[in-house]
Amino acid sequence: MTEQTRAGHSLPAFQSPFQRTKALPQLVPVREAAVSIGVSPRTLRRRVEDGSLPAVRIKGRLYVKPEELRAFVERHLELAVD
Repeated sequence: MTEQTRAGHSLPAFQSPFQRTKALPQLVPVREAAVSIGVSPRTLRRRVEDGSLPAVRIKGRLYVKPEELRAFVERHLELAVD
């Protein structure tokens, strides 16, 4: 898409820098993540503290990536089956 200037020159249409960047990764609050896998939020916080579940802290709240949570559950399912 192009725009025309008063002099008749063609310029590319303005594109916001936000439209060019990749989408931010989806983050799930630890409380919601805990409910979704059937454990208490405290249990997940302990796993974050011991390093077995990666998380980020934003303004004092913990968030996990859905793929990290899925991997965490799969690791623990394998241990339970063995």
